Amino acid sequence: MPYTIAREVNQEGNIINVFSDYKKRVPLNSISNSVSEMDQFLYPHREQVKVMIVLGIGNGEIVKNFINNPSKIIHMIIIEPYSEVVIGDEIKAMLVHANHITVLQSKDREVPILDFQSILAKFIGVDIELHIHPNYEKTDLDFLKEVISQLKNGLRILKMNQNTQQLFQKDWLIEPLLNLKYSYSLSLFEEFKDKFKGQRGVLVSAGPSASKLIPEIKELQKGAHVFAVGSVMKLLLKNDITPDFVTSFDSADINYEAHFKEYSYNGKLIVGSIVNSNILKYHTGDAILVPESVEGITSKARPDLNTFYSGPSVAVFTLQVMYYLGFSEIYLIGQDLALENNQYYADEAAEGEFVDKNNKNIDLYIDNNAGGKSGTTYPLYSFLQSFNQLVKLFDLNKVRVYNLAKYGAKIDHVPYISYEEIKVRTQREEVALNLNPKVVTSEALNEISIIVKELDELHNELRRIKAQLVRFSKNDYISDGKLIEMLEMLKAIRSMPILEDVILNQISFIVNRINNVFEFLLDKEQYTNEDKKYIFIEFFKLIQIIIEHVELIMNDTKFMELRKELKNEVHS
Repeated sequence: MPYTIAREVNQEGNIINVFSDYKKRVPLNSISNSVSEMDQFLYPHREQVKVMIVLGIGNGEIVKNFINNPSKIIHMIIIEPYSEVVIGDEIKAMLVHANHITVLQSKDREVPILDFQSILAKFIGVDIELHIHPNYEKTDLDFLKEVISQLKNGLRILKMNQNTQQLFQKDWLIEPLLNLKYSYSLSLFEEFKDKFKGQRGVLVSAGPSASKLIPEIKELQKGAHVFAVGSVMKLLLKNDITPDFVTSFDSADINYEAHFKEYSYNGKLIVGSIVNSNILKYHTGDAILVPESVEGITSKARPDLNTFYSGPSVAVFTLQVMYYLGFSEIYLIGQDLALENNQYYADEAAEGEFVDKNNKNIDLYIDNNAGGKSGTTYPLYSFLQSFNQLVKLFDLNKVRVYNLAKYGAKIDHVPYISYEEIKVRTQREEVALNLNPKVVTSEALNEISIIVKELDELHNELRRIKAQLVRFSKNDYISDGKLIEMLEMLKAIRSMPILEDVILNQISFIVNRINNVFEFLLDKEQYTNEDKKYIFIEFFKLIQIIIEHVELIMNDTKFMELRKELKNEVHS
């Protein structure tokens, strides 16, 4: 719907933004008293500890009100949906020095959803509420509903990411620790930057369209290097296609069982450091290690390594790998990011832990490469956003990425291409990679022993602190002295590298919430006994959570077997 947004002066002498279309004229702030309007809007929220998302900035009075009035709101995120709304210089200047408020504005009516998610990720675990600025719902309601839907999708995806971190919090420590036996000796991914410069690559994923392009993959492999995500390996091997590289970073045992255990692949494996340890242990071919930023074990043992952000899916990880290796053309096959006849995976592809076999219903519709719409799920939509974000970082003068999934999701800057349009090469340049063998070294075993010992020491210190906190809890009054003792306890355990570099990474979804509460309380000049009790309770919770996490690891069957193995090594 065509509209305009003009700048006018209200009865207070303040400049306001006014929305107009052929039906109505809507001032985005009160004409007579925008100060009182914002006071009434924010007053009911000031005593609530939460993150407040507001759709619309109006003339900016909301920013002044929030900054100038004390409140328990941890952070305010303002999303301005209209690109034409002008944010005045006074408001911009205030925002430069404000720590607890962020303003994001749409560009060409496109909501900056990735920036929104990035900010919200810092507040995982805190209550979040979404509100509409007064008068905005009188503007283009259909557009605002679309914006709200995008924001809610962003919140859902953040929740999914939090759930993933919770689900794998133990695996993301144990699997890198077990892998260290072999990964310590492996060739590192960073050694091969731009090794395939000017080459063609094919990234084969397990989306529904992959099974329809088997002959095309065979032809393309004559002049291109084929990279396959682990879940599509079964489909390729059954059709006599041996990938040049197989990639994986899945931690769960089911991914080893479903994707690797029964299939004979002894080619080159590129694995993230959190990959299920059985995948690396039983692989008979060459392997290359990609140290991942999501875990701290590998970089603790090898502080000289560069870590990589692996993304939420193996396909995103693989595209990042191929860009780093220098490929100038990359063809995506089976990268649908959408359901086809309620199918998440291609026929004969092995399904892993991210697929609920009983629920493959469409959650939402997205633009596809055929110019229409395709149904998808929230996890796949999350992967789509990650692809969009990743490709934006590429130098598109050095690489072109194409998608052969006609009814797959439209990825930004990744045009659809049919197989017939590709000038197929019948020869490719072979690239020699000198790879280190997979061997167990005494250095690796020593590093593993050090980490196990540090976990034991951390566990003992945590139990000592917990006993002291139990004694504190018997008295309802928290003195300044006790508060100082608690801070000293926190300082002591934070000085232990295994906690700071490893454990807190695994439970950041909880630590972030407590940090946000502490940050709010530390802004106060004076503490009441209620404030100090609140700090005590939150600190007690944090210690208990860390103890539970450490004990979850120490009581894990794989970890206990590793401990026995290390003892046997010492005795032998």
